[in-house]
Amino acid sequence: MSSISLDSPLGKLTVEERDGAIVALHWGDRAALDAGDGKGGPSPLLVEARRQPEEYFAGRRKDFDLPLAASGSDFEQRVWQRMCAIPYGQTL
Repeated sequence: MSSISLDSPLGKLTVEERDGAIVALHWGDRAALDAGDGKGGPSPLLVEARRQPEEYFAGRRKDFDLPLAASGSDFEQRVWQRMCAIPYGQTL
């Protein structure tokens, strides 16, 4: 697993990648391996996973298109699917 941190209006965030998919987003700087792919820099997926939230917080992005592979119970998976259906700028 590799990770990358980014600054946001919510504070520092850390994105984790495993096997070509985003598996977690944490509040705080939890990036244990900011080098990502072990070749001196973050993987292309981690670079994109940092860019998309930065664009979102800057008001230039409304949708994300990152591969996700969050693990959780059946209930958690259903909740996350429903959350993804909430339109931009709305709460539910």
